[in-house]
Amino acid sequence: MLEVTIILDDPGHNYQMAYYTTYQPAEAYDTWLDYNESPFNMVDNEKMTTLLIPKTYPLPYYIQIGLTSQTDYRYYITIRTING
Repeated sequence: MLEVTIILDDPGHNYQMAYYTTYQPAEAYDTWLDYNESPFNMVDNEKMTTLLIPKTYPLPYYIQIGLTSQTDYRYYITIRTING
C-alpha cells in the first residue's frame, strides 16, 4: 500500500478533493485500472488528506495523483505521476 499525504494551502477553496487514477499503458491506448478520491479536512488552517493506493496492479502501470473541485470542472490538475 502506498500512502500519500497532501497538505494544501488553498485560500480560494478551489480544490475539495484529492484523487488517484491508475492506468496500464498499451500501444493503442492506456487502460484504466483504478480510481479513488478523498476529501480534504481542515487542519491548522490548511487542507489535508491521505490517499491509500494499492500496489497490486499488473506491471507495468502508472498512477496519476491530482486535485479536483466538486463545483467547478476547470479546477482539475494532475500534480504527480508515479510509474510502477
